[in-house]
Amino acid sequence: VIMKLDRESQPDEVDQTKLDKKMRENFDELLNAKKQLILYGPPGTGKTYLANKYLEDKPKEYSFTKKDFEESLRFYWYSINPKMWDYTQLKPNFEISLATKRKAKVAFEEIQDGDLIFIYVGGNVGRIYALGECFFDGEEPKFRVVKLVDGPTWKEMKEDPELSKSLPVRMGARATLIPLTPSDSKRMIELIGLDTNELSIFKESKESYKAFDWVTFHQSYSYEEFVEGLRPRTEDGNIRYEVEEGIFKRICRDAFNALMASCGIDVRWNGGSDVSLARIDEYRKRVEDKLNGNDYPKFYLIIDEINRGDISRIFGELISLLEADKRLFSENELVVTLPYSKTKFGVPPNLYIIGTMNTADRSIALIDVALRRRFGFIELMPNYKALMREFGLIQDIDDTAAIEKIEKWDIDSMPENSEGIKKLAVKVLYSLNERIKEKYDRDHQIGHSYFFKLKDAGEKAEVEETLKQIWYFEILPLLQEYFYDSPEKLKEVLNGKFVEVKENYFDLKKEDDFIAALKEIAR
Repeated sequence: VIMKLDRESQPDEVDQTKLDKKMRENFDELLNAKKQLILYGPPGTGKTYLANKYLEDKPKEYSFTKKDFEESLRFYWYSINPKMWDYTQLKPNFEISLATKRKAKVAFEEIQDGDLIFIYVGGNVGRIYALGECFFDGEEPKFRVVKLVDGPTWKEMKEDPELSKSLPVRMGARATLIPLTPSDSKRMIELIGLDTNELSIFKESKESYKAFDWVTFHQSYSYEEFVEGLRPRTEDGNIRYEVEEGIFKRICRDAFNALMASCGIDVRWNGGSDVSLARIDEYRKRVEDKLNGNDYPKFYLIIDEINRGDISRIFGELISLLEADKRLFSENELVVTLPYSKTKFGVPPNLYIIGTMNTADRSIALIDVALRRRFGFIELMPNYKALMREFGLIQDIDDTAAIEKIEKWDIDSMPENSEGIKKLAVKVLYSLNERIKEKYDRDHQIGHSYFFKLKDAGEKAEVEETLKQIWYFEILPLLQEYFYDSPEKLKEVLNGKFVEVKENYFDLKKEDDFIAALKEIAR
């Protein structure tokens, strides 16, 4: 999808420095359809600036309140054989001593006041039957039944993606007391359907996620930096290698975790582990409803100079996962195993990628077909209207009218005051770009943003000095690079000014009458 950015809508009334309504709609349309877009055009056309402006009114981070277990709390599985003990005695506040046998005393030495016990009744009952709380009667360890529950059955726990890996299930519940991890216990509470407000074992805390991040591609940038790779670590004089995640994997995890938190789902994708797809299957409908309602946390990764890196090598096998219908929770959801960590990985649906691409470095035609198919493209060309508006030369007119106005300006009748010099700068840029298109191509034009520094220059002398700085130290070096091996073309583009062509080379030079030389270029 390639789109030319429509700049002809009226600027927002509130703040004209922000993206106007039509521009923002173009961004939203492509990001919703493709999940990623590239802003491309010649240098100085505002690609990075517009990417920043688009994010300006977006949330900088998302924060959620979560409930965690008290740090000192421990959890246990307590097994009852109904053939040996009458489980129907279990009622709220019923107490059971845990110190009737020497073996039991040893087994329960780790128990502390307030620890939580999930009471499992085996045999024909075969389910979590009650919830208990540990306490001490003097030195005697006991537990008190807090609540009878209709908990998960043995079959349900064996089939659950998380509890099936828990120690009690792996041991076949063949022990009186078996420790549980906090994550196992949270899962058990979920399956029981307990209201966490009923239990005084939780504390509230905040989890926050930064909503966007930034990276610049370059020739040596790699998959190992972007996704994950091995990094050396020194320990006691020895070197070992650890898998370290890159910016893309990190923001994918943050976007996924924020989406889960916004849906009220207590599932998180932690570093070094698989994306928790098995756990979220039961919540899939809730997530899909959240996404369809467009009320979910949105994350953005800005990739500046995206075409300067080896995109196929940087994204690797993940290039397919970028497609909208291959994202997590999508119709053709795709999950891959990463080569270094061997963990499962997928791209969440609430992550958007905005790349910027300088066409003077590399034409869009040379971009990998696989990348072009997965990205939307918005072209940004020199915007003379924006420059004229910044200088106070026009109010609200469209691009066509602005160019017509520039073409009608008479060079010789321009006043030699600060406003006249600013008008000359616009005219020079327009004339220069017309010749560049003719002698080179449209991808190597010069963008309007180079001249924005003139906006804050007040007096004539200050405007002229600022324009000299822009011209000699930014514009001419850029043209020198463009026409390095075509000195005659450079001479034609500059209308014979600021350049001296020799037999096999050319030299840039300063003109004695700077303004007069610019007028010649503008003709």
